[in-house]
Amino acid sequence: MRKGFASDFEMSDKMSDKVSDKEKMFYRLLFQAFETADFVTTKTMSEITGMAESTTRRYLTKFCNMGLIQSDGKNRGTKYLLKSDG
Repeated sequence: MRKGFASDFEMSDKMSDKVSDKEKMFYRLLFQAFETADFVTTKTMSEITGMAESTTRRYLTKFCNMGLIQSDGKNRGTKYLLKSDG
């Protein structure tokens, strides 16, 4: 596990009300991926979840807009990282 990484990322009730059950499952898998990686891509999350890349991209974008993660890059080169507190 990465140093300083809390393994029990939980979505607040307020945020939980804004996402579907599939998005909640995706969220759990996303943070499991962050336990071993500094970033994820649409392709890697698509492979982990078995979802289409378009669905994966939509979920990653939604979580960025909610402030849970951040993106770096554009198009195919986009990396998604844990939101830094700094």
